[in-house]
Amino acid sequence: KTQFISEAAGLSSVLKNLPANSSVSVPSGQPGAVVFTASPVGGLAVFNVSAAQVFSGLTQQIDLVLNGAQNVVINVTGASANWTTGNMTGAWQSLQVRSHLIWNFHEATTLSFNNQWNGALLAPGATLQNFTEMNGSVFVGAMNQSGEVHLPLYQGYVPGPGAAGLIALG
Repeated sequence: KTQFISEAAGLSSVLKNLPANSSVSVPSGQPGAVVFTASPVGGLAVFNVSAAQVFSGLTQQIDLVLNGAQNVVINVTGASANWTTGNMTGAWQSLQVRSHLIWNFHEATTLSFNNQWNGALLAPGATLQNFTEMNGSVFVGAMNQSGEVHLPLYQGYVPGPGAAGLIALG
């Protein structure tokens, strides 16, 4: 387990240092959509966003516009995230997208999900409390499971040879 967590932390660190090349719009007043709009470079779209921006009470839905991106990395800052309102729409419904998208919660220590989750979840320093259906791989430090984890396995962007072993274990 220690080696797995170490490799996951290494992957998380590499991903968090990727330069963002895509944009996120978040609701500022009334509840609305958070929209991730990809501007892929070489097929890889990278987003940087805070957990507070995405997982606030103002989020009614989370949408993704791929614009040809084949792989997506979403780096999320913040020590915690609580996903209790809204749903994922649009491209999130595709198994192909879910298997090539990774949420990197590189600072997180606690995560709690009550709404359906799509895409791989990487949070090696976090404890995840899951009450919902998760559609994608899960790489966390610890997990309290009250929901289900479904396929697809993560098959997206892998930055180096050590990370390939981590993905195979997932």
